[in-house]
Amino acid sequence: MGVAWVLEILDGSPVTVETKLIVAGAELIGAYHVDSTPYKPSEQGISHFYLLHHSQFPHSAFSIAHQESYKASPRASHDRGFDLILQKLNIGLQADTAGKFEVTGSEYKLQDFRIRVGFATQNTYMKGVIVEVEYGPSSVVTQAMPVLTEFIEHFFPECLDSKPEVLRKTSPEPYTALETLYQYSILFSVMRKRA
Repeated sequence: MGVAWVLEILDGSPVTVETKLIVAGAELIGAYHVDSTPYKPSEQGISHFYLLHHSQFPHSAFSIAHQESYKASPRASHDRGFDLILQKLNIGLQADTAGKFEVTGSEYKLQDFRIRVGFATQNTYMKGVIVEVEYGPSSVVTQAMPVLTEFIEHFFPECLDSKPEVLRKTSPEPYTALETLYQYSILFSVMRKRA
């Protein structure tokens, strides 16, 4: 797993993005899927949180409770069986099916990059286009950001100013899958608020 930048494309469709990538020499290598289900507490003392899955990590589930910053947000990665445990906790936690998001799309490879392009839907409503750009050779943000920024500047210059908080690290800590899923959860929250 490398360092990934997840962004929303406001002007364009997956076909437009995919055409740019193919012209640059990217090859289609498969499909990808991300889903997010919000859970609401029925009692005080439990935070509202999101349970996410990503097809790149088929045996894992990720839970994230948003706070004012990534560092302050409780988060964890789990075995996929965590979903079954949550079903048994339905007295204290309720799945908010109206707030469920899914991204389904295609995965491309271009040199050292994996680019995932898909439609984000909330239930049956199309909410936007999401692109995940992963730079594979490095799992340290400070090493990967110059190359990742150059890629974004070339293909998605309008998104350059929307660098996610998790990509502003200055320490050499390794990047994790949780940071990618956190970016998705932030975008889903923004899309949900949008009419």
